[in-house]
Amino acid sequence: MMGSGAAARSSTSSARLVTRDELEAALARLDDEIARPEAGIFGPDTAVWHVSRESIVFLGAGRAMLLQLAHPYVAYAIDQHSNTRADPLARFRRTFDNIFAMFFDDLPKAKRSARRVHTVHTHITGHLGERIGIYRRGQRYRANEVEALLWVYATLIDTALMTYEMFVEELSSEMRERYYRESFRFAALFGLGEDVLPPDFAAFRAYFEATVNSGAVVVSQPGREIGRFLLRPRHVALRPSALWFRALTGTMLPETLREAFGLPGKSRVTQSLVRLSQRLLRWSYARLSPDLRVLPAMLEAEQRLGVRGELSARHRRIRGAVIALLERALALVGKEGVGRERAST
Repeated sequence: MMGSGAAARSSTSSARLVTRDELEAALARLDDEIARPEAGIFGPDTAVWHVSRESIVFLGAGRAMLLQLAHPYVAYAIDQHSNTRADPLARFRRTFDNIFAMFFDDLPKAKRSARRVHTVHTHITGHLGERIGIYRRGQRYRANEVEALLWVYATLIDTALMTYEMFVEELSSEMRERYYRESFRFAALFGLGEDVLPPDFAAFRAYFEATVNSGAVVVSQPGREIGRFLLRPRHVALRPSALWFRALTGTMLPETLREAFGLPGKSRVTQSLVRLSQRLLRWSYARLSPDLRVLPAMLEAEQRLGVRGELSARHRRIRGAVIALLERALALVGKEGVGRERAST
C-alpha cells in the first residue's frame, strides 16, 4: 500500500520511473484480463461507466486540475513544457481526447493513447525553481515518475466520485469499492501496477489524505499562477460563471490547498450559496432525459456497442446547442490565453 512513505520517497533522487517495458507489461495484463476488447477497458456493466457517463461530473474538473497543479512536478512540467497559457483550449482538447480514448474507446485505441501519453511524458523533464514542501530547489522532475503519475490518477478517481455524489446520488460502499477496483485498469494505462496502488478504497482514501498532509502536495509558484490563469478569466462574458465555479471548486478542495490557491469557500455565506446551488443543480439534473445527461464520448461508445439507439431529432438539436455553447465558452478562454501570451512577448 502507498502511504506517507511514498510521498517522502518522491523527494529523493532515486525516484522510480515507469519504463516503456513496464508500460507494455501492464498493457499485456489488460489483454489477459479484458474479455470484450471492443468495449475497452471498462464497458456498459461497470461501475466506472455508471459514474463517468454523467456529464455533470465535469463540474469537478476545477478540483482535479488544482489538485494536480498542487504537485510541484506537475505544475513545473506544465509551466516549462506546455502551451496551456498560450492556448488553453487546445490543451483541454488534447487532454480529454486521451482520457476519453482510455475510458470509452475499444482496447486497441486505449492502448495507443497510453503509449502516446507515455512517449510524450518521456521527454518532459526539468528542475524545480524553488524549495517548497519536501522538495529542494533545483530538484529534477520527470513526468513518468511513479509518485507523480499515482497522484494524477488519484485526483481523477477521487474527484469523479466526489462530484458524482454531490450532484447525482450517493453511492453505496460496495459501489465505491467496485469503482475503485475497476479503476486499476485505468492506472495500468500509465504503467502503474497493483504493487503501487492502495489495495482497497479505504486505503486509497488514507493515501490521499496522507499525501495532502505530507508536504509532497504543496502549491508552488507556477502552480498558483496557472491555477489563477485558468480560474480567473478576463472576458466579461465568463466572469459570473467563473465566480461561482471558483467558489464551488474552493469548497471541494482540502482547506490547506484552498487557501494556497486563494479560492473562496471558507465563509459561511459562500458555503451556503454553494450548497444551495448544489441542491438546485442536483434537483434539475435528475429531471433531464438520460439522453441529455450522458457524455458525448459515452454516447458514441454505447452506440458502437449496440446498447443505445440513435437520438431523436429533438435531443440531437438540444445536445448540439449545449455543446456549441460550451465550445464558445472554451473559445473565449482560448482567445484570452493567446492574447495574454502575445502581450507578454
